[in-house]
Amino acid sequence: MNNIKLDFPILDKKIRDKAITYLDSAASTQKPKQVINSISEFLENSYENVHRGMNSLSIDATDLYEKSRDVAKNFINSKSTNEIIFTRGATDSINIIANSLAEHLKEGDKIVVPETISLIIVMTPQRFSL
Repeated sequence: MNNIKLDFPILDKKIRDKAITYLDSAASTQKPKQVINSISEFLENSYENVHRGMNSLSIDATDLYEKSRDVAKNFINSKSTNEIIFTRGATDSINIIANSLAEHLKEGDKIVVPETISLIIVMTPQRFSL
């Protein structure tokens, strides 16, 4: 486990002369060096809109984006890259699912939400106007 911590540069930082123990990953996940390096490489060499242009940078960015979809597919053993959807985060993902279920709800249906779920997700059913 200590070897994994070495991948996270921010964990080298000290606060009040004590090592960080980071527990707020639900809100902001710290990035390992490999991710930071990949993002830097992309921003320095390939940054352009994905699926939006015919210039070389846009084509390169789109290729990298789609290759990452394939990596994710293989990592989770998915059958197809069509099953891989990139979102802005966990809350966005849950809201997409909740909103897609809205068309199946009818008046009188109940929505059960665990106490531990984020407030922003709890507010989603209000948009269903049920």
